[in-house]
Amino acid sequence: MWDLIDRVDRTGRPVGGEPVSLDGGDPLTRRMEDCIVLSVDQSSSSRRIDSLGDDAAFREQRSLWALIESVCTKWGGHVCGWRGDGALARFGEAASAVEAALAIVGGAAGLPRPVGTSPAVLRAGISRGPALLDQDGHVFGVTLLSAVRLCAIAPGASIVVTDSMAHTPRIGHRYRLRSVGRVALKGIREPVGAWDLRRRR
Repeated sequence: MWDLIDRVDRTGRPVGGEPVSLDGGDPLTRRMEDCIVLSVDQSSSSRRIDSLGDDAAFREQRSLWALIESVCTKWGGHVCGWRGDGALARFGEAASAVEAALAIVGGAAGLPRPVGTSPAVLRAGISRGPALLDQDGHVFGVTLLSAVRLCAIAPGASIVVTDSMAHTPRIGHRYRLRSVGRVALKGIREPVGAWDLRRRR
């Protein structure tokens, strides 16, 4: 699961925390919890970097990082990993994760950008389920991987959530959900039920 191992956060730690000892040493302190995981990244980011140039793209990316961190904090989330042009965050409430995703995806259009260029386009995936948390709050497991993979298949400026999120009490009443069927996600054995989520008008 390269998303959880090869990518590092801005302090250099692997996303998802350190690996658990398998050689008989003391394992890291960890616990299994029901988690809501938000994965957000920039759609077509490689093309945008090539179009803007390294310096302008980096300045824009810093603005995106700041947006993600401030919105997640506002909605009670914990950013537990930075993934190049995006991030992973953990939430305690489903509606908080959704509101954060909507604010991040919608907020990208208002960020400063070079004159004559279109705004950056973000997308998000949200999953809910059991996951391992280490002593620093980093998340590991299939629930995190599901969010990452859903984000990767989401069209630009959209949010895709799992069945478990869509069926969370009050989510269906607060937001407009459209089933996109069961989708095959890389690295996950069984297809996952996925839903396009939007704010009700």
